Amino acid sequence: MKYFGGCDVGSTYTKCVILDEEGKDEIAAGIQQAVAKRCFVMAKKAGATDAITLTGGCAKNEGLKKAIEKVLHIEVIDLAIDPQLMGALGAAEYARVKGMNKEN
Repeated sequence: MKYFGGCDVGSTYTKCVILDEEGKDEIAAGIQQAVAKRCFVMAKKAGATDAITLTGGCAKNEGLKKAIEKVLHIEVIDLAIDPQLMGALGAAEYARVKGMNKEN
């Protein structure tokens, strides 16, 4: 069995935690659940009802996608393009449109 550790070294206190693989998985699941709950609030405000897509690096996290589907009761659809590129593509499109408007 593998053990993972982390130490928080501060000016006053130092704390260390050692976890086995199961404990590490529980912490990751808890973080994914917390992010999914935050996504729930934002998705409902935006009016998402049937399906959503995820962008950015976290979109590649299968555990997060499953947590979001469970919390939102909505399908997470994978993008055909690498989700980490979506922000850059959006910025490029914005610049293209701005450039076209200046020419007219």
